[in-house]
Amino acid sequence: MLRELHRPKAEKVDPEEIERAFVAEFGPEDPDPVAAAPDAPDDEETPATKRERRKHPGRRKLPEHLERTTVEERPPAQGCCGEPMKDAGVEVFDQLDYVKAHFRVRRVLRRKLACAVRDHRVIRPGPPPDHPLERCGATVALLAKVVVEKYDRHVPLNRQCEEAARQDVPLSKATLCGWLSELAFVLAPIDREMRRRVAAGDRVNFDDTGIVVLDPSAPGGSRTAHVWAYLGGEGDAVFDYTPARSGAGPRAVLAGFREYAQCDAAGQHDGLFGEASGRREVGCMAHARRYFVKAAPTDGPIAAVALAFFRRLYAIEREAKDATPDARRALRRRRSAPLLRKFFAWAREKAKSALPKSPLGKAFGYLLRNQVALATYVKDGRLTIDNNAAERALRTVAVGRNNWQFAGGDEGG
Repeated sequence: MLRELHRPKAEKVDPEEIERAFVAEFGPEDPDPVAAAPDAPDDEETPATKRERRKHPGRRKLPEHLERTTVEERPPAQGCCGEPMKDAGVEVFDQLDYVKAHFRVRRVLRRKLACAVRDHRVIRPGPPPDHPLERCGATVALLAKVVVEKYDRHVPLNRQCEEAARQDVPLSKATLCGWLSELAFVLAPIDREMRRRVAAGDRVNFDDTGIVVLDPSAPGGSRTAHVWAYLGGEGDAVFDYTPARSGAGPRAVLAGFREYAQCDAAGQHDGLFGEASGRREVGCMAHARRYFVKAAPTDGPIAAVALAFFRRLYAIEREAKDATPDARRALRRRRSAPLLRKFFAWAREKAKSALPKSPLGKAFGYLLRNQVALATYVKDGRLTIDNNAAERALRTVAVGRNNWQFAGGDEGG
């Protein structure tokens, strides 16, 4: 338990140790320039990886588009050799300055027109076409700032109110919540279009993470809900909220999707796949590897051999990183597919002597139960070896969760 709480989050392992275990299990192999590539960190200099030290390029030039002001500094007038000192030139030193963002009042004068004879008809200007909210007391710039601060920079609304108070501007959290609620309604068509594009693509990556939601009816006054990230093949990323972790959320978002879907092998995903659904499951090799990293402290030698297999598979992916999908598919079929067959055959043999409930037994169980889905990426060069892209998309939720801590209810979620 202490290791789970305080261990480093990175899942790095010693490459020399896992290579020794692999050689001890299978004997020396023919040298593979990809698999034998050094795995030392960039900042660790060894005789093989030591790079030529380059001269520092100097201070980076400041962007030309920035506004510039000039401040002139002069030393006090002095004399030398009985005469006043003369001008000896100018040294130019550019400093990057920052002007604190500030609030201001934008007063709008709305002129009216009336009938010049009887004053029975009055014409007022219509609502501004560039403002999303009717009769809102904030400009578009302030609304954009509130949205970006909350969802991109992870600044909760109460901290935004405190920032305004430091400039003697009274803003209430209830007012900001009202703005966000109205903006969510205005932006809903964009959300629907992005969901349609994700469901109409040829592949999708998705994953979820938990958040705390206040619920007076739940034990302790709160429960865990989930936020899901869906990444389409064309780069669209949409998020969805579900009150509980079930397959209902993915089934609703991917209702019309009939192509490759990549996710972890959680139980609630089982109903998403099958011949009737038309969706093809793609497993996540990073999840499978994570089980063997957890098994390393108790079953080091065997876990190290498994990690050596993963290291070779990822080395092939690094080599194919910049290749076209067709070239990547050919490389995987030539090199990854035989390696995967060898890996699964070895795992089936070793799993016979592993206790099912032990960390190693769970690692082998996950690997062998999902070997078809884990090997699917070899068939198509557009697919990735793992689901890390969806996990990276959820970082914005994980970082913000540390600040805002909980959602006030399902609507807030």
